[in-house]
Amino acid sequence: MKFFLQYGTIPFLCLALVRCTLAGDFEEGAKAAARNDFITAVGLWRPLAESGDKKAQHNLGVMNQNGLGVIQDYQKALQWYQLAATQNYPESQNNIGVIYEKGLGVTADLAEAIKWYQLAAEQGYAEAQMTLGAIHGEGRGVEQDYTQARRWYLAAADQGHAGALANLGVMYQLGHGVKTDSKEAIRLYRIAAGQGHKEAQYNLGMIYRDNQQIAEALRWLSLSANQGLAQAQTDLGTLYYLGNGVRQSYAEAEKLFRLAANQGYVSAQQNLGAMYFEGHGVERDYTEARKWYAKAAAQGQRDAQAALGVMFEQGKGVETDHRQAAKWYRLAAEQGLSKAQNNLGNFYRLGLGVTQDQTEAVKWYRLAAEQSHKMAQASLGLSYLNGDGVPQSEQKAEQWFTLAAKQGFADAQYHLGLLYRDGLKIKQDLPQAVKWLKAAAEQDHAEAQMNLGWMHRVGFGVTKNVKEANKWFVMAKNQGVSAVEVAHPDIRILSNPNSSSIVKEDSHHFKKVILALRPSDDREDYFKLSTQEELIAEAEKGNADAQFKLSRSYYLEGSASKNYESAFKWAKAAAEQSNTDALTLLGVMYAEGHGTAKDETAAAKAFKTAAEQGNAVAQFNLGKMYAHGIGVESMDVALAIQWTEKAARKGYRPAAEQLLLLENGKFVDKPNKFTIEPSGSGDANSFKIKRRDGYFLDTQPSIQQRQQPI
Repeated sequence: MKFFLQYGTIPFLCLALVRCTLAGDFEEGAKAAARNDFITAVGLWRPLAESGDKKAQHNLGVMNQNGLGVIQDYQKALQWYQLAATQNYPESQNNIGVIYEKGLGVTADLAEAIKWYQLAAEQGYAEAQMTLGAIHGEGRGVEQDYTQARRWYLAAADQGHAGALANLGVMYQLGHGVKTDSKEAIRLYRIAAGQGHKEAQYNLGMIYRDNQQIAEALRWLSLSANQGLAQAQTDLGTLYYLGNGVRQSYAEAEKLFRLAANQGYVSAQQNLGAMYFEGHGVERDYTEARKWYAKAAAQGQRDAQAALGVMFEQGKGVETDHRQAAKWYRLAAEQGLSKAQNNLGNFYRLGLGVTQDQTEAVKWYRLAAEQSHKMAQASLGLSYLNGDGVPQSEQKAEQWFTLAAKQGFADAQYHLGLLYRDGLKIKQDLPQAVKWLKAAAEQDHAEAQMNLGWMHRVGFGVTKNVKEANKWFVMAKNQGVSAVEVAHPDIRILSNPNSSSIVKEDSHHFKKVILALRPSDDREDYFKLSTQEELIAEAEKGNADAQFKLSRSYYLEGSASKNYESAFKWAKAAAEQSNTDALTLLGVMYAEGHGTAKDETAAAKAFKTAAEQGNAVAQFNLGKMYAHGIGVESMDVALAIQWTEKAARKGYRPAAEQLLLLENGKFVDKPNKFTIEPSGSGDANSFKIKRRDGYFLDTQPSIQQRQQPI
């Protein structure tokens, strides 16, 4: 924690001390300097200085040090100061100390500086006393000694030195060499602040802010900010940004952040970048966001570094560049920023911008998870669940899911609910399963809603309640879960990335993306919706939905009634009634040659008919047809992107996965591990990026707010 400490400075001109009995030329020189006629002042003071007048010598030192009326020359400044200092002139002794401390025209030498500060301080010069207090308090060039620091601060404070009063306030606030006494700290800060000391005003404002005395905080922070203190401008801006005790005003926050950012204050630069990234109080501008993030990142600000990682990963304001993204995530992660550690873990998990390495992924997830980063905890849980980079362990998966779930992370709640429901390697606990699935479902987690609906539908772990089941089904469907998914009698497999894939390849590497999942183990009747006889009866009456479900049951691998010919018959019947799910299944059967002669042109036609009616799975499959040039006139990546994007916009995750590849000029047959879901912020342009099996990237911009005064 850093607090303000006032150091010695070189006075501009010691005019208040130069009026002596040699009134004539000296007074005229003072008048000339007061009207900024420094050449005249130098001409009048030089003869006096050469004749041994220490005050004139001191002032010529100031003129040479600052280049006023003469060419700036630190060596000449030092010579004039030394002439005055040998006559025990404390102001010159102090300024010699500053020259050696800062290395102005000489090699920096703190020991030499302290010697000169000591000479001036022992003569009662308040500025030197205050500087010696700071040196002892910080232990710069000497052993840290709060007793000595307090001694010199008190000596300067007794003369009303505002900086010394402020630094004494810091000592009492932090208990450095004295018993912590916030009342005494406030008393000292108020005296210094009343003299216009901007750092004391800031420290006072921060104390009031922390005590939620916002009116007083605003008063003192505003006074400090109006004097140009960047820290005050930033923290005052943060109050307006968050609406903390004041009416929220992004415009006022942006103005204050910009004032501080233009002074190079790193937290303000980071905050300004975040405002442009989010479009808060300003028009969203990724180029401007990147500019300010880059300035802060160059100073080592870790949140800005992580933000640049997000921008390079998502191609916001820059070309997508995973290597650059990984670079910035690493810089922030190595500084301990948990969201950067989480995101870097994802990059190693997926091999983005780095060599894929599951062990390295787990390393970064664990570092973030141990800081209670909920996404990393969930990702670590999934690593244990799948045995990625660690030995497979549902018990450890349960531990990490629980930590994330208790923080309200919906995906962790969902996976935890499935673990308790299925009870494969941990004890089955249906009440806990319902509890966590409901917690996720109430956060609009579509898969949780769907699974919870089925538990209510069949009375598994809860009292059977069709009305409650339908409520959750409708909510899931409204989020883009297809009717095929909702109608499926065994949805447990959705949670298990190692189970039978819903994506299959034929010799042409064409993917069958009907979400018809076979029963996982031996429970073929698990969550069974209706009997085969009931479906046949309804189908024969011309019920298109029943015809589709019947077709699907005949088509489903692992089904006891598997029969491609019957599947084709009923899919065609339902398709003729414009059932888009049936049209999609029909397209897959034509593409595979299941139950009919293989006909890729007919497959593409069926997909297109369903796609034009808005079926996301058909749109996705049609995109693949165009991407591979199967069943269409020719390969057409533009149309592939067009149809895949339509599916992605409907929330169909495999399409979003594939879109990332298509837009980067790649079309691989193995699905990418990414899915995209709205972040829930209400902003259509804001996304969380999630691995299909639950790994998340943290893209949330940060606003910096200091918890204590500087």
